[in-house]
Amino acid sequence: MSSENKGKMTFKRICALICIVIILGLYILSFVAALSDWENRFAIFMATAACTIVFPIIVYIISVLARMKKDDESKGTQAPVKKDK
Repeated sequence: MSSENKGKMTFKRICALICIVIILGLYILSFVAALSDWENRFAIFMATAACTIVFPIIVYIISVLARMKKDDESKGTQAPVKKDK
């Protein structure tokens, strides 16, 4: 990592932080549901388990797509313009 990007919040970091906050919130909700007598606590646990797997995959896909878009923009690859004669 270069020194200029050291303190900079990138799109990838922001997505990762959002994912962490959502998963942490689901873990807290799951813990509260386990301690209380909620009827649907097993469904909440299963949703938390599924989101633990799905959210990081989604963040990875978004970061790969963003990197591909950034690479395309930096190379300047665009469809060739046809000139009419």
